Amino acid sequence: MKLDDCYKYGQDVGECFVIRDTPRALFVRFEQFDNVQHWVPRSVIHKDSEVYRFVHLGSRSKGGKGILIVAPWWARSRRVTRNTQRR
Repeated sequence: MKLDDCYKYGQDVGECFVIRDTPRALFVRFEQFDNVQHWVPRSVIHKDSEVYRFVHLGSRSKGGKGILIVAPWWARSRRVTRNTQRR
């Protein structure tokens, strides 16, 4: 998979809670993975992600909750994978 494919293919990592956001990344808590927390670069967030829409179309405040879809390589590297992939 090429790097550009993260915009075509995305890994659904389930629902997460946005704790903090910056111009380059989101700090999120993954509830289904024992509340593990990670910084997620905006460059790996898929455009179909609910969290993407919250941050880009809504307010920039903390507290957004929704389904996060990221580049598959990022999800595997952070061990937050589920068995669903989006096209």
